[in-house]
Amino acid sequence: MTDAKNDYLSAAAAELSMQQAALISLIEYWHNSRKDEEDRRLVTENLLYNLEGGLERTWNLLEQESRYRMARGKQ
Repeated sequence: MTDAKNDYLSAAAAELSMQQAALISLIEYWHNSRKDEEDRRLVTENLLYNLEGGLERTWNLLEQESRYRMARGKQ
């Protein structure tokens, strides 16, 4: 899409980049963690919850881009 105001692919890419950073943080946290099980569980649940939301936002952005292209006949 060329309209910068509605650039769904760029927004989806940015969202995926943030989710990649969250996954890296989770892996580093587990690798370096000396905390008790409950602390690790809570941090992990929070990061995975945020990751799930980010992936849903990415999916929605890609669906919007697909609808835009279909409406424009560019698919």
